[in-house]
Amino acid sequence: MDHQRNVRNPALEPDFFFADGPRSFADYFTTGCKTEDGFTVILVKRGPGVETKPIKTSYSASAGTAYITFDNVRVPIENTLGEEGGGIFVMLRCAYLDDISICY
Repeated sequence: MDHQRNVRNPALEPDFFFADGPRSFADYFTTGCKTEDGFTVILVKRGPGVETKPIKTSYSASAGTAYITFDNVRVPIENTLGEEGGGIFVMLRCAYLDDISICY
């Protein structure tokens, strides 16, 4: 998988990002990813193309740790947190950095 191109904003559909690749069980996923303008944080809603699989951990089964895969998920541009390309500033403001997945 090409991690450098796992989120894109094609000219044909400028109102959406498209997410692919790997990423806990939730209805929304805050994901940091590389876009054409740099590092961007987007909010991805669970739906078609979002798959989660539990990961067995030694610390707690109730923690909800999971492997998340995005398969061509449509993410509206308005789900961008902060400015496109300004994701590092969003990440630095987060209290729980371990709750954010980063696509690189």
